[in-house]
This record gives sequence, structure tokens and C-alpha cells, in this order.
Amino acid sequence: METMKILPSANANEAVLVANTPSFIFKRLREDSVVRYIADTHSADDIASWFAHHSDVPKTAEELVLRYMYLVAISMKNATDIFRLIGQIPVDSFQWGKEISELAIARARPMTVIPIETNKPKPKSITSTGSTGIFVPDGNGFQLRWTK
Repeated sequence: METMKILPSANANEAVLVANTPSFIFKRLREDSVVRYIADTHSADDIASWFAHHSDVPKTAEELVLRYMYLVAISMKNATDIFRLIGQIPVDSFQWGKEISELAIARARPMTVIPIETNKPKPKSITSTGSTGIFVPDGNGFQLRWTK
């Protein structure tokens, strides 16, 4: 699962250590780049497994911040994974863990990803007085770009 040690970012530390509500922590950590990194590089099962090895009461501020970061990271996963795994996380071992897990469940949105093949238009080129213009798709039609 983890090839390098994850450390809390300054933003994560600040969010957790000055927070006065669980929703503040949840919102701020969902915007944190390290939490996004955890969500992007770890499967939901890996994140739940991380908690299996960190189920005791946090002894340091860093341990506490990491628990919040991993809990919020799992909230960025597919709703099916959130519903399946959130109950396995020992949220009672740290303040507001239960409330943040409830926020994760409340904000989970089921999603289905269906790849769609498209026939993207190919750029067409024209030549005029030594310059070449290429019609490039730009989302609203084509844009003419001249090159020499």
C-alpha cells in the first residue's frame, strides 16, 4: 500500500488544530493536496487497511491529523466503497471521527463511469502564401491557427 511515509501538510495541521467543528475539518481537508494524493494513490481498501494498523487512540498531534486525513481521503472514493468500508474505521478513537464519517456518508454520491468512444474531428490544414493554417477543434467548432 504505502511506499513512502505520508506526513501532514501545514494546511492539514492548521485545519485540524484550530478547528471548532467537524465540518470545518472535513471541508478544509477535502481541499488539501496531500489528502487528494492519498485518495488518488490508495484504493479504498488500502485506506481502510491503514486504519486497521492505526486503531489505537492517537498519542501525538501528527497521529491525530493523519487519522483525519485518511478518513477524509476515503470520503473522496466511490460511494459504494464509502458505504462498504466506513463502518470498519475506528472513528471512536479520536474526537469528531464519528461526525466526519457521517459527513462522508451524507455527501457520498453514487457514480458510474462509462467510457464513450467519440469520433473526434481531425484537424484540416490549408496553405496560403507560405503559411499553413490548421483548423483545430476548440469545443465550439474549429479555430484557425496559422503556422509558418
